[in-house]
Amino acid sequence: MDNGDGRLYKFAYVIDGDAYFFTMDEQSRVATNQTYEGLASFMRKCLFSVLSVGPIPAHIAFIMDGNRRYAKRWNLAVGEGHKAGYWCVMSLLRYCLEMGVKYVTFYAFSIDNFKRPPDEVQLLMNLLQDKIEEMLEKKSYVNQFGVRVCFIGNLKLLSEPVRVAAEKAMKATVNNSKAVLIICLAYTSTDEIVHAVEESCKEKMNEVQVPNGRKVSNGVIHRVKEGGKVNGVTETYAHISCNNNFDGEAALGTSAHSNGNSKRVEKVKRENGTVNHAVASSGFVEESGKQQQKIPQLKLVDIEKHMYMAVAPDPDIMIRSSGETRLSNFLLWQTTNCPLYSPAALWPELGLWQLVWAVLNFQRDHYYMEKKKKQGCVGFSGLDSLDHTTMDEKSFVAAANKTFGRLTTFLRKCLFSVLSVGPIPAHIAFIMDGNRRYAKRRNLPVGEGHKAGYWALMSLLRCCWEMGVKYVTVYAFSIDNFKRSPEEVQTLMDLLQEKIEGLLDKESYLNQAGVRVCFIGNLKLLSEPVRAAAENAMKATANNSKAVLSICVAYTSTDEIVHAVEESCKEKMDEIQVPNGRKVNGVIHGVEEGRKVNGVTETDVHKSCNNNFDGAAGTNEASNGKIERVDKVKKENGTVDHEVASNGLVEEVKVNGKQQHEFPQVKLVDVEKHMYMAVAPDPDIMIRTSGETRLSNFLLWQTSCCPLEAPAALWPELGLWHLVWAVLNFQRTHHYLEKKKKQV
Repeated sequence: MDNGDGRLYKFAYVIDGDAYFFTMDEQSRVATNQTYEGLASFMRKCLFSVLSVGPIPAHIAFIMDGNRRYAKRWNLAVGEGHKAGYWCVMSLLRYCLEMGVKYVTFYAFSIDNFKRPPDEVQLLMNLLQDKIEEMLEKKSYVNQFGVRVCFIGNLKLLSEPVRVAAEKAMKATVNNSKAVLIICLAYTSTDEIVHAVEESCKEKMNEVQVPNGRKVSNGVIHRVKEGGKVNGVTETYAHISCNNNFDGEAALGTSAHSNGNSKRVEKVKRENGTVNHAVASSGFVEESGKQQQKIPQLKLVDIEKHMYMAVAPDPDIMIRSSGETRLSNFLLWQTTNCPLYSPAALWPELGLWQLVWAVLNFQRDHYYMEKKKKQGCVGFSGLDSLDHTTMDEKSFVAAANKTFGRLTTFLRKCLFSVLSVGPIPAHIAFIMDGNRRYAKRRNLPVGEGHKAGYWALMSLLRCCWEMGVKYVTVYAFSIDNFKRSPEEVQTLMDLLQEKIEGLLDKESYLNQAGVRVCFIGNLKLLSEPVRAAAENAMKATANNSKAVLSICVAYTSTDEIVHAVEESCKEKMDEIQVPNGRKVNGVIHGVEEGRKVNGVTETDVHKSCNNNFDGAAGTNEASNGKIERVDKVKKENGTVDHEVASNGLVEEVKVNGKQQHEFPQVKLVDVEKHMYMAVAPDPDIMIRTSGETRLSNFLLWQTSCCPLEAPAALWPELGLWHLVWAVLNFQRTHHYLEKKKKQV
């Protein structure tokens, strides 16, 4: 082949040992490529026509993993691996658009990637800039298919040229409506949740209105005129915050079980005023004499509409290359019901057939998934619905244990001794799925399936603790299970109560093994007998320290995050102290500043957690920066200057020009310590039975670096060998995962 002039190409073929040569000019080569492309396009159309008989996913998300390993395998430069990955993106995007997929999301660059070497980060930034600019060309797929491009993430962390190119691309394609391409840059799911909480708090602050008052954008209310009188006011504190007004369960259908409205109010002191302010313990001004206005509550739907990914519905399929089953802090909030497909191919090797196989799996499970969504059965239970155990079965189990117990124990010890040569996971989490299908498959009553699930749970717990696993977590009952029929819910509550009380028997394995039992979730939603039984079990095993069993009851991960935000805000409000002031639930009374109090005409001490939520723990330097604008609190004869930052938090109190106090910030670590699952470290392995790869709103926050094992066995069929296989896979990838965690 002669590539000297770029126009002539020579090929050879052999017949009976003789070589024959022919040349192909540029025109012939183009014609050949067009023919090949036309044939390939026709075959794809035929294939996609067959697929269209079934449901086509509306949204497919990709985690691109393996560019550097691809380059290393083929002895290429790292940049060449990323370029090969780009062409894979273009190919898969085209296939998705031809198939009829409306939304396609790619995880291109994580916030944690900034911790890579500076040279590699700069290389990626330059490559990103070049490829984003290529998207704007008229011949690109983006323009051919009418695709709107959205760049998702904390774009302020990107270099200036890349950010400008991204903004230009979004502006140029804003009117395209046939499909949406979402590229996640400088993105992590935890940063997205933090951003949504900030924006939701800010929005609700701006909705607060006081009669005849003037409201500024940061929520501080000035010139409050009430009852026609302003003079004579000695202390007026309009404390506005979002901490106790965070209604996270309204979107989950459980608002009737919420904590209720607080009844305690604080009266704002006045000398001669005629208006009483009732300030609820949540910090919001509820009434002024007569009830004037209800303050809106912050609900889960408010957070979701401020997510970066609010531009698209939740993904129907998540595809991660390289055979990895971790989500790597990507779309944790949005993937509660999304199956994960993880082909072994590296990202540049991913092609049409892997995509088609993922869609076929989606179509196979689509009816079942839709049925589960309608039922609201996102969480599955093994411990949640256990039937009574007959005396005959107990006798049989006792006899079997007596005969084979010592032998099986010895064999397990030998096996676990071999496994202990490698790292043993500290925490294993189980999503128990398949009890009812197990019973249906064997023509048994549903109760028999749950009973088999109970024995499977007890057996696996014993294996875990003999292996040396310190923490075991099981998903027993989801908040969404309350959407089932009242009769079924009541039956489940009765069964839960019975089995929880059974855990307290002196002869139970939990007491013999010294296991502390923790019930995780919004226990206030449970019936009174079940809640009392759970509290008794936790109290009775509080001093056990050999292992910890966490049973998630009335739990979803989104509810857990909402709870943690509430408690973090409340804690930080309680930490705020003003010199010589008295604090009650974050509302400050009796403040004496600069030895002068008289003469204060307007004092608004506005404290909230909304814009002071430091979520990107490793990226403070790239955050929004310090806010320079301050509002001075007006005084007539006072000698103290209050500097109130525009984010609403009192940053400094200066007396005669000297700094007196700084108020703490709400950081990501504050939220994490208030999680229900703060009793245990993040899981090392997540195991879900029945071959499902969804997390079902379980431990979304904690599983960003946790591999998912999805054996095909139903929950009652899960046994020792499935557990051993999961641990072997963990040991195989342990070094790589630990390296990733250190980078994060």
